[in-house]
Amino acid sequence: MFSTLDARKVWFDTAVRRLNYDERGTYLGAFNGEDKILTVMKSGHYKLTGIDLSTKFDDDMIRIEKWNPEKPISAVYFDPEKEEHFVKRFLGEDSDKPVLFISETPGSVLDLISLNWRPQALIKFDKRSNDREDEIIDLEEFISVKGLKAQGNKLTKYKVKSIEEIDPLPYTDDAESDKDDDNDDNDGGDDGGESVTLTPNGGNPPKNPSSTTLAPTPAEPVEKKVADKPVTKVLVTPEPSNPKQKEDNASPVEESASSEEQKEESSQETEEPKSKPRIEIRKKDDSFGAGSQITLEL
Repeated sequence: MFSTLDARKVWFDTAVRRLNYDERGTYLGAFNGEDKILTVMKSGHYKLTGIDLSTKFDDDMIRIEKWNPEKPISAVYFDPEKEEHFVKRFLGEDSDKPVLFISETPGSVLDLISLNWRPQALIKFDKRSNDREDEIIDLEEFISVKGLKAQGNKLTKYKVKSIEEIDPLPYTDDAESDKDDDNDDNDGGDDGGESVTLTPNGGNPPKNPSSTTLAPTPAEPVEKKVADKPVTKVLVTPEPSNPKQKEDNASPVEESASSEEQKEESSQETEEPKSKPRIEIRKKDDSFGAGSQITLEL
């Protein structure tokens, strides 16, 4: 057993969720051989452990601090069987196993846990079922300290939207104040240690996985999509200026064809024996005689 002078200061590193003596993380206090650490889980259990730097804490741990056997634990929980929220305050019992402090009914939920001397809770009511304004409750006045197995007092008869802890009321212990005056090495009650609030399966402060915004998958470049498509050659059909050209150019000609090739094809097509269109011109000219008809062959 260590004496008070031999008490060792312990810190809790939220990044790795481990104890240490190297001043990393939050200071929990000075511990001697009989002192223990109190941890509270989201499942509604608490556990007491000794000082061991290799301790692996539960993934759903939401609170850790140096255990003070005389300090009440305040909790608000929901019992699905009774469909009610209950408030209880109790003193933790020394046990090396997890201890359940809310209802054993399957589906019971721990709404709030406080390790402060004079905790306060903000109750927000469901406006769809009632028009009550939000209410602040002093849990120390709301219920006295009872046994661990006690059900507790019903919180309210109205439908609740949410329950959250707010700043506690000031607390002064004359005995602790006198003790602190005699020992300047201690910064306050419980050897100056603090209570650490955590998020299950994570560190402190919490990084929420439902709010993490995933970066959107970048769209493929337009150039890539265009490159993947087969290239289609564009064919241009010249607009004929007369019926003969229209007939000769019935088939489209590629833009890339040279002008010389077009001329050769045109001359070859001209030599082919085809029916030639006839154009008749009627002129009133005395040199050919009145009403003469001239037939031209193209």
